[in-house]
Amino acid sequence: MRILSRKSDPLEQHARNLLPLAHRVARESIELKDRYTDVEQTEATWWLFLVAVAVVFVASTRLRNLKLGREREERLMEIVARDFQSWDPRAYDTFEDCKAFFDRTYDGMAATLTGDDERFASSDPIGGWISWNFLDHAPQTEDERALARQVGVLVTAKAYRAWAT
Repeated sequence: MRILSRKSDPLEQHARNLLPLAHRVARESIELKDRYTDVEQTEATWWLFLVAVAVVFVASTRLRNLKLGREREERLMEIVARDFQSWDPRAYDTFEDCKAFFDRTYDGMAATLTGDDERFASSDPIGGWISWNFLDHAPQTEDERALARQVGVLVTAKAYRAWAT
């Protein structure tokens, strides 16, 4: 008699690797924070947290957009959620805040973009959320807006590839 087993899903490893990926991207982004702000180094922990949460948000949105089927997507997101919640108890609420900000601002931000800037339609709200939460105000100066755009691009580019096989 042969025992039937569920075929291993190659995306399960990607799900287990998502939080470590988020941490790597967050560490890569420190250079941007330091280049565009004079915020003290003690705030680096908050920056790292925000960027990591944003990576998980963008990657989870990307997973949904892949249309793999509800059951498969839920199974993969359960793996992500388990690691995410055990990492930091504030992670889920912060994720929900990032999602709400994105949902609230995406259309308005996208509508203001023209030409080549249209490619920033997804990254600008993500970078805006990170910057706003880090700075405690909307990006206002040229440097703050540059920070928002560049960290948004970094996060979305890396998170979009999180599920690549």
